[in-house]
Amino acid sequence: MNRSTNTELQMRVLSLRGYVEACTQLGVDGFALLKEAGIRPGDLEYPERRLAAQRVVDALELAATKTGNDSFAILMANRRKFSDLGSLALLMQHLDSPRQVIEASIRNRRHFNDLLQVRIDVDETEAEISWDLYPARNARQAVNLGIALAFLLLTGASGGKWHPRAVHLTHSRPREIELWRKFFVCPLEFDSHFNGFTCTLEALDSRNPRADTLMAGHVVELLKFSPVEGHDEPWLDQLRRLIERQLPDGRISLEEVARSAGHSPRQLQRLLQNNDTTFAKIRDEVRLSVAQRHLQTSSRTIAHVADMVGYASTAAFSRWFCQCTGMQPSKWRSMYRR
Repeated sequence: MNRSTNTELQMRVLSLRGYVEACTQLGVDGFALLKEAGIRPGDLEYPERRLAAQRVVDALELAATKTGNDSFAILMANRRKFSDLGSLALLMQHLDSPRQVIEASIRNRRHFNDLLQVRIDVDETEAEISWDLYPARNARQAVNLGIALAFLLLTGASGGKWHPRAVHLTHSRPREIELWRKFFVCPLEFDSHFNGFTCTLEALDSRNPRADTLMAGHVVELLKFSPVEGHDEPWLDQLRRLIERQLPDGRISLEEVARSAGHSPRQLQRLLQNNDTTFAKIRDEVRLSVAQRHLQTSSRTIAHVADMVGYASTAAFSRWFCQCTGMQPSKWRSMYRR
């Protein structure tokens, strides 16, 4: 079994709608930036065409850097409306509730893009909706755009009935905060432990006045005639995602992760061996990636980051981080902080 790479993962050209216009507004040549990211400007004429995901991610980050606007993705999102979400908008607007919209998004995530990871966790009073991209390098703007489009999706598909208690972002507060407040019109929690939303159960199950079960069924059948070409999520990336979710628990065992992945420990070990890797290696790769992401984009203390990746001791985390990168977490942060 060959290990899949991120270049196999794709995003729709539709993700870049409003890109050139936002660049122009900020005095930058958007077409030149697309070329620099390896995207042909002519591709913009085909919204459903799929591009290498990392190129789209890089184009968004490049625009934020060149314009000096760390809220570039939100500026793009301000140019969007519910119908811009593509063919899935036809389905979502006929579902009964935001909960059903989220569940449909999970089932049809690859119609959005190959990086999308959606999860919903519910307790007695509140729902936590995780809406994230994985795996992707340096993806702050892409994540922000995804959160903004998810907000449009959930509010639009519910006929305006759904309202979050808060929007959550793992990165630190941006400079252009007023742009965020204007778009979301709800509390914003930066340096959060996840990307997504919290809402009440009442909001989650609010009845969509435009719900039409028969029409939703018709759209589901039509989607079968538009299969998404490309690769399913590589199982190693699924494994990394499961490990990331369990990092704060500290002791991450192969047995627990195997059970979550639907494998026996022996099956998982065999799969890892066939890919010339080990569980410990994958675990440490994920731990380092998560630690670096939070050190680079958030204002959390070193102790907090250590706790998030499963280290009870800041000293132990610092020793491990230094072994991996050749420098202490504080020095790494000062070099790479964005």
